[in-house]
Amino acid sequence: MAITRSPSTARRALTALAVARVGAGLLAIPLFPFLYREHFLVLVFMRPTQGILLAGAFLARQGHVSLVQILLAAIPLQVLAIWLYFGLGRTWADCIDRDDELPFLVARVLNRDQVRRLRKTLERKGARIAFLCRFALAPTGLVSATEGASELEPRRYLTADAAGLFTATLLSVGAGYGLGMAQDAAGPWLVAAGVTGLVALSATLTLILRRDDSESDSADSAGDGPG
Repeated sequence: MAITRSPSTARRALTALAVARVGAGLLAIPLFPFLYREHFLVLVFMRPTQGILLAGAFLARQGHVSLVQILLAAIPLQVLAIWLYFGLGRTWADCIDRDDELPFLVARVLNRDQVRRLRKTLERKGARIAFLCRFALAPTGLVSATEGASELEPRRYLTADAAGLFTATLLSVGAGYGLGMAQDAAGPWLVAAGVTGLVALSATLTLILRRDDSESDSADSAGDGPG
Protein backbone atom coordinates (compact mmCIF):
# COMPACT_ATOMS: atom_id res chain seq x y z
CA MET A 1 0.00 0.00 0.00
CA ALA A 2 1.66 3.20 -1.17
CA ILE A 3 1.61 6.26 1.05
CA THR A 4 0.83 9.40 -0.88
CA ARG A 5 1.20 13.04 -0.01
CA SER A 6 -1.92 14.40 1.67
CA PRO A 7 -3.45 17.81 1.10
CA SER A 8 -2.14 20.58 3.32
CA THR A 9 -5.66 21.17 4.67
CA ALA A 10 -5.77 17.71 6.22
CA ARG A 11 -2.29 18.21 7.63
CA ARG A 12 -3.22 21.50 9.24
CA ALA A 13 -6.48 20.15 10.69
CA LEU A 14 -4.93 17.01 12.17
CA THR A 15 -1.95 18.92 13.51
CA ALA A 16 -4.24 21.49 15.18
CA LEU A 17 -6.29 18.72 16.82
CA ALA A 18 -3.17 16.92 18.04
CA VAL A 19 -1.66 20.14 19.43
CA ALA A 20 -4.95 20.93 21.19
CA ARG A 21 -5.04 17.45 22.71
CA VAL A 22 -1.45 17.67 23.92
CA GLY A 23 -2.06 21.16 25.31
CA ALA A 24 -5.17 20.05 27.20
CA GLY A 25 -3.29 17.07 28.61
CA LEU A 26 -0.45 19.24 29.85
CA LEU A 27 -2.87 21.75 31.37
CA ALA A 28 -4.61 18.98 33.27
CA ILE A 29 -1.46 18.28 35.32
CA PRO A 30 -1.36 21.57 37.31
CA LEU A 31 -5.18 21.60 37.50
CA PHE A 32 -5.41 18.12 38.99
CA PRO A 33 -5.34 19.24 42.68
CA PHE A 34 -8.20 21.67 42.02
CA LEU A 35 -10.44 19.43 39.92
CA TYR A 36 -10.02 15.86 41.09
CA ARG A 37 -12.72 15.81 43.77
CA GLU A 38 -15.55 17.89 42.32
CA HIS A 39 -14.83 17.93 38.59
CA PHE A 40 -12.93 14.74 37.82
CA LEU A 41 -14.73 14.26 34.51
CA VAL A 42 -13.16 17.49 33.30
CA LEU A 43 -9.75 15.91 33.92
CA VAL A 44 -10.83 12.82 31.98
CA PHE A 45 -11.83 14.93 28.98
CA MET A 46 -8.57 16.85 29.15
CA ARG A 47 -6.27 13.88 29.74
CA PRO A 48 -7.86 10.42 29.22
CA THR A 49 -4.65 8.57 30.09
CA GLN A 50 -4.12 5.39 32.09
CA GLY A 51 -2.84 7.40 35.04
CA ILE A 52 -6.03 9.46 35.16
CA LEU A 53 -8.14 6.30 34.86
CA LEU A 54 -6.24 4.68 37.71
CA ALA A 55 -6.85 7.75 39.87
CA GLY A 56 -10.50 7.81 38.82
CA ALA A 57 -11.03 4.17 39.77
CA PHE A 58 -9.37 4.85 43.13
CA LEU A 59 -11.70 7.79 43.75
CA ALA A 60 -14.69 5.74 42.57
CA ARG A 61 -13.92 3.14 45.24
CA GLN A 62 -13.92 5.98 47.76
CA GLY A 63 -17.34 7.10 46.50
CA HIS A 64 -16.20 10.47 45.08
CA VAL A 65 -16.86 9.87 41.37
CA SER A 66 -18.80 7.55 39.07
CA LEU A 67 -16.64 4.89 37.43
CA VAL A 68 -19.25 4.33 34.70
CA GLN A 69 -19.19 8.01 33.73
CA ILE A 70 -15.40 7.99 33.66
CA LEU A 71 -15.28 5.00 31.30
CA LEU A 72 -18.03 6.38 29.06
CA ALA A 73 -16.01 9.58 28.70
CA ALA A 74 -12.53 8.07 28.41
CA ILE A 75 -12.95 5.12 26.04
CA PRO A 76 -14.42 7.07 23.07
CA LEU A 77 -11.70 9.71 23.51
CA GLN A 78 -9.02 7.02 23.50
CA VAL A 79 -10.41 5.51 20.30
CA LEU A 80 -10.54 8.93 18.65
CA ALA A 81 -6.94 9.53 19.72
CA ILE A 82 -5.84 6.33 17.97
CA TRP A 83 -7.36 7.53 14.70
CA LEU A 84 -6.17 11.10 15.18
CA TYR A 85 -2.53 10.09 15.55
CA PHE A 86 -2.82 7.46 12.84
CA GLY A 87 -4.06 10.16 10.47
CA LEU A 88 -1.34 12.53 11.63
CA GLY A 89 1.35 9.97 10.93
CA ARG A 90 -0.17 9.13 7.55
CA THR A 91 -0.42 12.75 6.35
CA TRP A 92 3.17 13.56 7.41
CA ALA A 93 4.65 10.21 6.32
CA ASP A 94 6.63 11.62 3.40
CA CYS A 95 8.24 14.28 5.60
CA ILE A 96 9.10 11.72 8.27
CA ASP A 97 10.96 9.68 5.67
CA ARG A 98 12.95 12.69 4.50
CA ASP A 99 15.42 14.69 6.55
CA ASP A 100 13.64 18.00 5.96
CA GLU A 101 12.91 19.96 9.11
CA LEU A 102 9.34 19.48 10.32
CA PRO A 103 7.24 22.56 11.20
CA PHE A 104 7.60 23.58 14.83
CA LEU A 105 4.16 22.42 16.03
CA VAL A 106 4.35 19.16 14.11
CA ALA A 107 7.72 18.37 15.66
CA ARG A 108 6.22 18.91 19.12
CA VAL A 109 3.54 16.23 18.67
CA LEU A 110 5.28 13.93 16.16
CA ASN A 111 8.85 13.05 17.07
CA ARG A 112 10.40 11.85 13.82
CA ASP A 113 13.29 9.96 15.43
CA GLN A 114 10.96 8.08 17.77
CA VAL A 115 8.62 7.21 14.90
CA ARG A 116 11.50 5.92 12.78
CA ARG A 117 12.90 3.78 15.60
CA LEU A 118 9.53 2.32 16.55
CA ARG A 119 8.73 1.63 12.90
CA LYS A 120 11.87 -0.50 12.58
CA THR A 121 10.89 -2.38 15.74
CA LEU A 122 7.36 -2.99 14.47
CA GLU A 123 8.71 -4.27 11.16
CA ARG A 124 11.04 -6.69 12.95
CA LYS A 125 8.93 -7.78 15.92
CA GLY A 126 5.40 -7.58 14.56
CA ALA A 127 2.08 -6.39 15.95
CA ARG A 128 2.75 -7.61 19.49
CA ILE A 129 5.01 -4.59 19.98
CA ALA A 130 2.06 -2.29 19.21
CA PHE A 131 0.15 -4.13 21.94
CA LEU A 132 2.97 -3.98 24.50
CA CYS A 133 3.72 -0.30 23.91
CA ARG A 134 0.39 0.57 25.52
CA PHE A 135 1.77 -0.65 28.86
CA ALA A 136 5.06 1.24 28.59
CA LEU A 137 6.00 4.81 29.48
CA ALA A 138 5.74 5.99 25.88
CA PRO A 139 4.53 9.31 24.46
CA THR A 140 0.79 9.47 23.81
CA GLY A 141 -0.09 8.56 20.24
CA LEU A 142 3.40 7.37 19.28
CA VAL A 143 2.28 3.87 18.31
CA SER A 144 -0.69 5.04 16.26
CA ALA A 145 1.34 7.73 14.50
CA THR A 146 4.03 5.18 13.64
CA GLU A 147 1.42 2.85 12.17
CA GLY A 148 0.13 5.70 10.04
CA ALA A 149 3.62 6.63 8.85
CA SER A 150 4.55 3.11 7.78
CA GLU A 151 3.80 0.64 5.01
CA LEU A 152 2.62 -1.92 7.55
CA GLU A 153 -0.83 -3.50 7.28
CA PRO A 154 -3.07 -0.95 9.06
CA ARG A 155 -5.84 -3.30 10.18
CA ARG A 156 -3.48 -5.73 11.89
CA TYR A 157 -1.51 -3.11 13.77
CA LEU A 158 -4.44 -0.86 14.64
CA THR A 159 -6.26 -3.88 16.04
CA ALA A 160 -3.26 -4.77 18.21
CA ASP A 161 -2.92 -1.12 19.26
CA ALA A 162 -6.60 -0.91 20.23
CA ALA A 163 -6.46 -4.24 22.05
CA GLY A 164 -3.45 -3.04 24.03
CA LEU A 165 -5.18 0.22 24.85
CA PHE A 166 -8.35 -1.46 26.10
CA THR A 167 -6.40 -4.05 28.07
CA ALA A 168 -4.29 -1.33 29.69
CA THR A 169 -7.49 0.56 30.49
CA LEU A 170 -9.03 -2.46 32.20
CA LEU A 171 -5.84 -3.07 34.18
CA SER A 172 -5.61 0.59 35.21
CA VAL A 173 -9.21 0.61 36.37
CA GLY A 174 -8.79 -2.69 38.20
CA ALA A 175 -5.58 -1.55 39.84
CA GLY A 176 -7.11 1.77 40.88
CA TYR A 177 -10.14 0.09 42.37
CA GLY A 178 -7.92 -2.43 44.13
CA LEU A 179 -5.77 0.36 45.56
CA GLY A 180 -8.94 2.02 46.82
CA MET A 181 -9.82 -1.18 48.67
CA ALA A 182 -6.27 -1.35 50.03
CA GLN A 183 -6.63 2.22 51.31
CA ASP A 184 -9.70 1.15 53.30
CA ALA A 185 -8.02 -1.97 54.64
CA ALA A 186 -4.39 -1.04 55.23
CA GLY A 187 -3.96 2.71 54.85
CA PRO A 188 -1.94 4.93 52.50
CA TRP A 189 1.39 3.11 52.78
CA LEU A 190 0.10 0.05 50.92
CA VAL A 191 -1.39 2.33 48.26
CA ALA A 192 1.96 4.09 47.81
CA ALA A 193 3.71 0.73 47.50
CA GLY A 194 1.16 -0.42 44.90
CA VAL A 195 1.56 2.70 42.78
CA THR A 196 5.35 2.41 42.97
CA GLY A 197 5.12 -1.20 41.80
CA LEU A 198 2.94 -0.29 38.82
CA VAL A 199 5.32 2.48 37.75
CA ALA A 200 8.27 0.09 38.11
CA LEU A 201 6.57 -2.49 35.88
CA SER A 202 5.87 0.12 33.19
CA ALA A 203 9.43 1.41 33.42
CA THR A 204 10.81 -2.12 33.06
CA LEU A 205 8.71 -2.74 29.96
CA THR A 206 9.85 0.59 28.54
CA LEU A 207 13.49 -0.42 28.98
CA ILE A 208 12.83 -3.76 27.23
CA LEU A 209 11.18 -2.00 24.28
CA ARG A 210 14.04 0.49 24.05
CA ARG A 211 16.47 -2.42 24.02
CA ASP A 212 14.53 -3.77 21.05
CA ASP A 213 14.96 -0.37 19.39
CA SER A 214 18.72 -0.57 19.98
CA GLU A 215 18.85 -4.08 18.57
CA SER A 216 16.99 -2.91 15.47
CA ASP A 217 19.43 -0.04 14.99
CA SER A 218 22.41 -2.38 15.45
CA ALA A 219 21.01 -4.86 12.97
CA ASP A 220 20.44 -2.10 10.42
CA SER A 221 23.97 -0.80 10.91
CA ALA A 222 25.38 -4.29 10.42
CA GLY A 223 23.28 -4.73 7.30
CA ASP A 224 24.53 -1.47 5.85
CA GLY A 225 28.15 -2.36 6.49
CA PRO A 226 30.62 -3.93 4.06
CA GLY A 227 29.45 -7.24 2.88
